[in-house]
Amino acid sequence: MELSARSAYRGQVTKIVKNATDFFDNESSQLNSTNDLDTIEEEIVQFVQRLTLAHESLNAVNKDVQTKGLLKTDELDREFERVSEYEDSAIGVLSRLNSRLQKVRNKLNPPTNNTSRSPLNNSSSHNNNSNYSVKLPKLQLKKFDGNYHEWLSFWEQFRTAVHENGNLTSSDKFSYLESVLTGSAKNVIGGFTASGMCYEAAISLLQEQFGDVERLVDKNMQQLLSLRSVHQRTDAASLRNLYNSITSCCRTLTALQIPTHHYHVMLKTILLRCLPSELRVDYYRVEERDEQEHATETKEDDDSSSTTSLQIGDKQVKDIMRFLKREVESLERKNGQRYQASLPWKHPDVVVKSNKAQALTRLKSLRTRLSRHPEQYQQYDAGIQQLLQDGVAEPIPPPNDGDLRRVIYLPHRPVYKAESTTTKIRIVFDASARSEFSPSLNDLLHVGANLLPDVLKILLNFRLGRYGIVADVEKAFLQIELNKKDRDSHRFLWYNTEEGIAEYRMTRVTFGVNCSPFLLTATLRFHLKNEIQFQPTCNILMNSFYMDDFAASCNTEEEGKRIGEEAVLVMRNASMNLRKWNSNSELVRNALCPDASMKAYGTVAFIKIVGDDGEESVAFLCAKNRVAPLKIDGIKELSLPKLELTAALLAARLCAYLKQSLKVMIHKFFLWTDSRIALGWIQGDANLWKPYVQSRVTEIRHLTSVADWRHCKGKENPADLLTRGVTAY
Repeated sequence: MELSARSAYRGQVTKIVKNATDFFDNESSQLNSTNDLDTIEEEIVQFVQRLTLAHESLNAVNKDVQTKGLLKTDELDREFERVSEYEDSAIGVLSRLNSRLQKVRNKLNPPTNNTSRSPLNNSSSHNNNSNYSVKLPKLQLKKFDGNYHEWLSFWEQFRTAVHENGNLTSSDKFSYLESVLTGSAKNVIGGFTASGMCYEAAISLLQEQFGDVERLVDKNMQQLLSLRSVHQRTDAASLRNLYNSITSCCRTLTALQIPTHHYHVMLKTILLRCLPSELRVDYYRVEERDEQEHATETKEDDDSSSTTSLQIGDKQVKDIMRFLKREVESLERKNGQRYQASLPWKHPDVVVKSNKAQALTRLKSLRTRLSRHPEQYQQYDAGIQQLLQDGVAEPIPPPNDGDLRRVIYLPHRPVYKAESTTTKIRIVFDASARSEFSPSLNDLLHVGANLLPDVLKILLNFRLGRYGIVADVEKAFLQIELNKKDRDSHRFLWYNTEEGIAEYRMTRVTFGVNCSPFLLTATLRFHLKNEIQFQPTCNILMNSFYMDDFAASCNTEEEGKRIGEEAVLVMRNASMNLRKWNSNSELVRNALCPDASMKAYGTVAFIKIVGDDGEESVAFLCAKNRVAPLKIDGIKELSLPKLELTAALLAARLCAYLKQSLKVMIHKFFLWTDSRIALGWIQGDANLWKPYVQSRVTEIRHLTSVADWRHCKGKENPADLLTRGVTAY
């Protein structure tokens, strides 16, 4: 359906573009005849409206084709070129139509004086009532090097400070003009004699060269079209540069009195093309939600449909820009992708005596206990190494990096959790350890305000809805960076096989420090209050978190699915991962914990046969399942989305095996997953993902075509029986 509609809209765009091009060739000879101008204006307006509508419809179909994965992998590059060709063709003709329309209207409504309609030339003369010489003031004027995008701001300052200054002679003005021009701009007036007689001619030439409205519009349009795409949603600098460049061009076009609806279609296309794929998907979700909220609004009558279309187009551009601005600001609020916290010292200038000797005594005692159980020692050492590998801890840096007035060593010990499905051993730091000569770290810190909500209130609200949803934040404290000036208060000792005892320090908020719960809760509240996306879900999260545990409820399964999916995205923006999802709704569980479980993953193959008489039959072929690995590629435990991706790889390998083994002709393979996250990884650029995901996505794309992958509901996925089990009768 989508492919047929796309072909129809492409044909429509091609036809309108050709007719408009023919119109340009025939219309130029009629521009000198005022009698024909009204007719020409009407024809141009019709072309603009028809081409805009066709172009918008084609973009909508292209979006559906892309999101539904209707194209094969080997078709994607060629298809992208085709889409770009239609975009360039439509946008180019729309730009020419709008420019020609402006010319026609200028002829129909000529200016009342002999000056150009450019707002740059609307300068008025000031009466000069002074007949005496004055000392010239020292003006700090902006220089102009011939950059078209800088002309408006340059001319506005020069016009008010010099050009319209009645106290300056023409010779003075020419001297100032020469002093502020550089590069190609200076070359423009290089042939003039430096005298007052040449000043007006020099200004006219500069305005003709750099102040021509059509040329400025073209330059700004070219800048918009040449904007580079941003590939990483975490690249705050590039996203900020993209936002600033678009804002600058739009403001220039506004100053040139170009209505937004003349270019909003092109601008929307450019904006979405330049956004990172993940950010584009997030915007589409926001847009889809807004469309659903307004789906019940009544339609306007035909007479106002054109105006409504223009208003919608302008609003869409503003919505995308607002979305981009908030995303950039959200990234810039953070240090990279993590929030950073400082410790709440009771006395900021306190100097602490070293407790290293006590920490060393505790370390030796710990080693003695662990040495009795070599396996536990290895697990504990692996835990320390994992802290270093993950950047949660670091070697002690040079002495000038940190606050050496408060160097505190934290003893540590293991806590075993045999029943845990994630971390069997936890390294706990003793921030309450004090010695005869120095207080403990907890003695020196404020606990912080009690920001924890009433747990009974959370539980009561949890019972209101029909469907419950629970999850927790993975290693919540460790997702918040510790300010560098406070890290030396979090030093610890451990054995290095090559150098004996080595010194390290924590870089993240640490479990066992009395203010850590306050820092975590304050960070979560700040993030949810200022997060730019999915505000209703943010409000639910704000009222449903107790420390790092999330518990909420809803009345419909679709609502639960939406809350879960949006909550994952919201918390991801704070570099926090929601895990251990559970619900009394199978649909919600399948959406948030897809067709792999923490215990197993699998795939199943069916074959559909169509007889000569058109009769169809479906038969089971084979199935495979695997026990979820305890450790793979150095990762101790896999998240459910990664297990789903592993299941997808198993399906891809089974598909490749069937292609080689079946002795019948298979016309088409379809691969299904009920995990939107895994499907997004498969359909995205493998180079954007981390090694575990990247390697598996690369193999999946090698074995199968991206266009063959589909999404199905969890309750409709037969592979669910492989992972969750089935009762034998």
